[in-house]
Amino acid sequence: LYFARFDASFVTLRAKTVMDKASLPILTSIMMLTQAVLATPMGLKAKESVQSRNMVIIAGIAVLIGANAALAFIPSFSGMVLGALLIGVHMAMTHGVTIGMLSSYMPQTSIPGIGKITGTVWSFSDFILGLVLSFSNSLAGYLADKTAAQGLGNIGCFGGGAVACVLSICAVLVFSQFGSIGKEDLVAKKA
Repeated sequence: LYFARFDASFVTLRAKTVMDKASLPILTSIMMLTQAVLATPMGLKAKESVQSRNMVIIAGIAVLIGANAALAFIPSFSGMVLGALLIGVHMAMTHGVTIGMLSSYMPQTSIPGIGKITGTVWSFSDFILGLVLSFSNSLAGYLADKTAAQGLGNIGCFGGGAVACVLSICAVLVFSQFGSIGKEDLVAKKA
């Protein structure tokens, strides 16, 4: 999922080609307001069960595919607003839910001589996710440059993001069926 996300600057670069620069901050406001309004209902839905959580994540990833399509194929103010709105919905459905999912699988017990390692595990997780995001931004930039050089505009990053979304959905489905993210009994119980 984190590979499918890339920096919001790619949205800004795309929007700058179809709308005036003074209107660009509107997109960030739309994304943030949408996420703020929907995050709690999505989080509550995801807390119902592991299956509900996985379905919220899958639906959120699907929404990001729609955002990528709007940003790439509707080159207008309306297309950029729709893309920003869908990114806000995606973030509301996936950001906090994914962090909650990671948290539920982290060890809650103490290791003799060390103590709780939750902070170390979070730091390591953030490090790995940072590397993934860094690589995805590099790839998004490369794809945007490729399509721009072909005269298509800087839309390659959105195509790459959509492909990464499809792969993310497949991974969630496979791991929820055959791996540990689909099993209620493997979720660490809070002390």
